[in-house]
Amino acid sequence: MSLSKTSGWILRAASLLFMAALIVAVGGRAKADDNKKKTESSQHNTGGGHPANNNAHVSNGAGAGNRTGGGNTSFHGNAVGQPGHQLNTGTHTTGGTTGGGNTGFHGNAVGQPGHQLNTGTHTTGGTTGGGNTGFHGNAVGQPIHSINGGGGAFGNGRSLSNAPVYHAPSGFTGKPIAGGGIAHFNPRTNTTVSTNPQGRITTIQRPGLTATHFGSNGYAGHIERTQPGGGRIVVNRGPYGGRQVEVMHPGGVRVVSYGRSGFVERPFRPGYVSRTYVYGGRTEVRVYGRYSYGGYHYYRYVPGFYFRPAFYGWAYRPWRAPIVFGWGWRGSPWFGFYGGYFAPAPYYPSASLWLTDYLLAENLRLAYENRQAANAEAAEQMPPPMAQNNGVVLTPEIKQMIADEVQQQLAAQQAAAAQPQAAAYSPADANVPPPALEPRMKVFVVSTAMNVTGADGDQSCPLTQGDVIERTSHVATADGRVAISVMSSKPGDCPVDFDSTLDVATLQDILNQFQEQIAAGMQQLASKQGQGGLPSGPAADPQQVAAGQAPAASDAQDLLSQENREADQTESEVRQTANGG
Repeated sequence: MSLSKTSGWILRAASLLFMAALIVAVGGRAKADDNKKKTESSQHNTGGGHPANNNAHVSNGAGAGNRTGGGNTSFHGNAVGQPGHQLNTGTHTTGGTTGGGNTGFHGNAVGQPGHQLNTGTHTTGGTTGGGNTGFHGNAVGQPIHSINGGGGAFGNGRSLSNAPVYHAPSGFTGKPIAGGGIAHFNPRTNTTVSTNPQGRITTIQRPGLTATHFGSNGYAGHIERTQPGGGRIVVNRGPYGGRQVEVMHPGGVRVVSYGRSGFVERPFRPGYVSRTYVYGGRTEVRVYGRYSYGGYHYYRYVPGFYFRPAFYGWAYRPWRAPIVFGWGWRGSPWFGFYGGYFAPAPYYPSASLWLTDYLLAENLRLAYENRQAANAEAAEQMPPPMAQNNGVVLTPEIKQMIADEVQQQLAAQQAAAAQPQAAAYSPADANVPPPALEPRMKVFVVSTAMNVTGADGDQSCPLTQGDVIERTSHVATADGRVAISVMSSKPGDCPVDFDSTLDVATLQDILNQFQEQIAAGMQQLASKQGQGGLPSGPAADPQQVAAGQAPAASDAQDLLSQENREADQTESEVRQTANGG
C-alpha cells in the first residue's frame, strides 16, 4: 500500500473513532422523532472503477449550520452533533460563524452543496504560491474551445423557468406554435421571438442570427450569428455566467476567447494547426495535429520539447525518501474558496503525486478566476445544485488514480525522448483512434468549463476545472460520443456518480491539457529541484521537438479584442430584443 493511501486510512480511522464517541455521548437523545440519523457509505472498487471511499457520514438533526472543518487533509468529515458545531479534520479550523469566517480554509456547509463560504472576502488576482518562473504561468492554455460536452449549447444548464417573460411591443403579430407557445413576429426587423406556454423566451431568430437558452437577466446562453464575408460567431454563456466566444474566419482561421484571454488558431502545414495563446500581455504558441476517426475529427497535442530520458526516469521512480513541500497557497483566494474540496498531500513519495497536486491546483485556480472574471452583468442566481454527497472530496485514493495516469504519461514521454525522431505525428493518416480512448486511460481532470446532460437526457449540470471524471467505456458511439461518470466534484457542479457522455474530441482536448500541464510541472521540477524540500535529480536539458514548433500569430491580441467587441455588440442586440426592443 502506498504512503498516501496509508495516511488516508489513518485519517479515516481517527475520524470514525471520533464520530463513534460522539454518537455514544448523544445516544440517549437519538430518538427517531428528534434526531434523524443518516448513514451513507460510498464503496467503489479500485480495479478501474471509482476509488474506495468507505466514509460513514452521520448527521443528527437537520444539520443546518453544521460545517466541516477545512483541515489540511484530503478527508473532511461531516460535522456530528447540534447545528453550529464544527469538526476539524486537520490542523486548520474554519471561521466561527456560518456567515463567512475570515479564514482561508472552509469546509462545505452540510446539506448546502452549492453554497460557497466566505465568498464576500475573496479578491481577484490571486496566483499560485511560488510562482511559475515563466513556465506556462496560466495553466498551459485550457482548451477553451471544447465546451459542448453535453451535446447541446454551453448554456444548457439553464432552466427555461429562469428565462425572462416576453412583453411584445406594438406592431408584433403573434401565432400559436407547437407545445402551446407563441411566435411573436416583427415585420420591421424580420425578427421572431418564440415563447413557451408561460410566456418565457425560448428563441430569438432573424436572418443570420439565432439565440437560445435565456437567463433571467436577458442574456442568451447560446448565440450563433453569420458574419459578412462568410464568417460565423458563436457566443456562449456557461456555468456561473462565464462567456466563451468563437469566430470562424475564411481560410480556417479560428479565434476563441474565454473572458479576455484566448487563442488564435491557423493551419500552418498539412494536417497541423498552430495556436497562439494570449494571457494578459504575453503569448505562447502550441502545435496540434488534426486527426480523424470514425467520421469525426480531433486535435492531438504535439510537444514542443522533451527532457533527457534520465530526468523522466527520476520523475517516474519513487524518490529515496518522501519529502514535505510547501506550496505557498495559503494566502491565495482560490485555495480558501476550494479549501473544503482540495488539500495538498502531507508528503510526496514521488514526482507523480507532486505533479498531480500541481495540475489540480492550476485547474482550481482557473475555475476560481473564471468565476470571478465572469461578466457581472451576466451574473444571475443559479438554479439550486443537484443533491450531492458533501463527504466526497479529492481523496487520497482519487489523487493516486490521477498520479497513476501521470506516471503513464511520464513513461510515454521518456520513450519518445529516447527516440524523438521516431515519435509518430502523422495526422494525415485516417482512422487513428484518439489516445483518450485507450483502455488504460480512464481518469480525467476537467480543464475547461462545460455543461453536460445526464444519460437519461432529463437533467443537466456544470463541470468546471478541477472536477474529476472517469471514462466508463472505450467505445465511441456513432455520433462520436463516449460515456463518462463523475468521480469527484466541487459543490454546485455535477454530483458524484452523475452519468453522461462527452464528445470524444472534448475528452481528447482534456487529455491534451493534462499533458501540457504535466510538461509545465516538469519544468517547475527542473527549475526547483534541490530546493524547498525537493530532491535533486539529473539535468533536465530540454531539447526542442521540430514538429512542435510554429511561429506566433502577430495579430492574435488584435483579433481577440475585435472578437470581444463583436460579441459585446451581438449580446447587446439580443438583450434589447429580449427586453421588448
